[in-house]
Amino acid sequence: MLVDKYVHMSAAGLTRSTLTRAGLAIVALAAVAAGLGLSPASESVDAAPRVPVYDTAWDMPFWASLGQVDQYFDHLQASGYTGVWLSVMNHTGGGLTGVSPTLGTTQATFNNNQFDLRTNYRDRFRQILDRAQARGLRVGVVPVWGHGYLHTNRNGACDGTNQGPLQANNSWEIGREIAQAFANHSAVQYWILGGDNFCSPAENGSIWANMAAGLEAGGANQPMTYHTAGWPGRHLLFADQPWVDFLSPQTAHCIPASEARRDLTNVVNATNKPVFAAEMRYEAIQPEWQCQTHGPGNPVRPADVRDDTQAALDAGVNAIVYGHNERWQWGKGVNGSQGGGWNSVRASFGAGGETAMLQLLGASSPPTTVPPTQPPGPSTRIEVIARGTTGSERIELRINESTVAGYNLTTGFQTFRFDASGQVGASQIKVAFVNDNGPRDVVVDAIVVAGQRFESEAANTRSLGSWDGSCDLGFKRTQALHCNGFFHYGQSGQPSTSTRVDVVARGATGTERLELRINDVAVRTFTVSTGFQSFGFTASGSVSPAQVKVALINDDGTNRDAIVDKVIIGGQTYESEAPSVRSTGTWSGSCAPGIKRSQVLHCNGFFHYGQA
Repeated sequence: MLVDKYVHMSAAGLTRSTLTRAGLAIVALAAVAAGLGLSPASESVDAAPRVPVYDTAWDMPFWASLGQVDQYFDHLQASGYTGVWLSVMNHTGGGLTGVSPTLGTTQATFNNNQFDLRTNYRDRFRQILDRAQARGLRVGVVPVWGHGYLHTNRNGACDGTNQGPLQANNSWEIGREIAQAFANHSAVQYWILGGDNFCSPAENGSIWANMAAGLEAGGANQPMTYHTAGWPGRHLLFADQPWVDFLSPQTAHCIPASEARRDLTNVVNATNKPVFAAEMRYEAIQPEWQCQTHGPGNPVRPADVRDDTQAALDAGVNAIVYGHNERWQWGKGVNGSQGGGWNSVRASFGAGGETAMLQLLGASSPPTTVPPTQPPGPSTRIEVIARGTTGSERIELRINESTVAGYNLTTGFQTFRFDASGQVGASQIKVAFVNDNGPRDVVVDAIVVAGQRFESEAANTRSLGSWDGSCDLGFKRTQALHCNGFFHYGQSGQPSTSTRVDVVARGATGTERLELRINDVAVRTFTVSTGFQSFGFTASGSVSPAQVKVALINDDGTNRDAIVDKVIIGGQTYESEAPSVRSTGTWSGSCAPGIKRSQVLHCNGFFHYGQA
């Protein structure tokens, strides 16, 4: 246990900054264990594991509905988990441009040094933290996953080649904003920087040091760690840095337990900081990359998970982080996943390796039976008839905004079948295109629900992602999705009530990019010239000024500014400089929110009308 380790070491190597960040008084080294949630060996707690044990559900906040979150956390609580590791920014949902299916918006905008979490995504993440807290679960939060945001190619260099959006000159601001959003939540136990980065050479350490400083500036006082790539040569990367409070090396998915024991023992012996076995072989994973021990048709089996757990205990680690291939990605079809979304996640509860691991650790035994993919009772057969244009397209079937299945398309029409529990109507169904990259397009001929056919080009099918000058939401009368989006069936045709919204704006350089948002959903994006132009959108139903925002999204800190003269909503004009308009991004000593009485957005931000 951690306390035993610290009782036999000198306090000289533990810095005051580390203790302060962990929220600890310099009174005893055992207090570090408390800050990380590591209990003394003398404590006896019913159903408590021998060492803390965490699950990984990196992408759950992006994909899951709150109902799914509740069921998942119920499983963790009943099984004796200490908590879970979650990522703010997604891995599998398209990164910054990905649209969360349960919220209908992206997670954030990120332009050079300006990083802005969307309000509804921030609120959703806090709701997830609330649910964890209600069950006594602790959360390790990953602000930005290194693998997905340091570079654009998994094996791309981190020295500028294939460079991604995360850089040393903006990581401080990202850390600060994420801390401001979540650091004051009592469910947050610590922060996990880095993440699965295999690029060569290793990334610039100032990226993570700056992010750590930004987290602190935003109010974070929880411990921090750096989660390494799986190579033994990376296991001690940044281990000596003052912002690293504990180590979380990854032994990864391709080595046997004997080698994992060796590598973890080497890490434990090389440091006086706590060590978490942070990513051993994920149960059921079938790596799509070259892997000697596992791969397509040769998944990680329950015995492998148990052997890895014993190896970690033998090495003397202070906590174990479990992973299941369906859960980390929320059933998205990667590395041998069944691609069934929530159904695949739910079916993983009580998996053989998870059961063996928890029993070995002495935690509560998880359910001995796996919940069925569909609960008993009446069901509805749903068929999706679709094809791709390149043969690499992927679609998802969604019912009541929850992803229930995913399918890879060929260039010929295929029929995909799914049996949904209960009675399901067409208006509850969406078919979504999720991996557009430019050349990819999806053609959805129709869906068939309980024998009744619903055409994608029908007047009562609404789409987001069908091009008719834009990929905006509307009734497009087409079978094609050209952008990431969806068909939503049974929508009763074009509503008789609609509202025209026009934006009159120009840019300072002619390269400014604006979004029209209704209820915090971007419904149209456009680039403005240096002369005033009018851009319109017809929204279904009635729209009030308080539902409308006009946002600048590509300020780069140079000369880009947006001048928004007015919006016209249902024929009524609303001036941007009116006292009823609140702006974020208008400079008046800062770009902070306020009633600025101005037409200009100098920073990424927005005008919000009808705020009197």
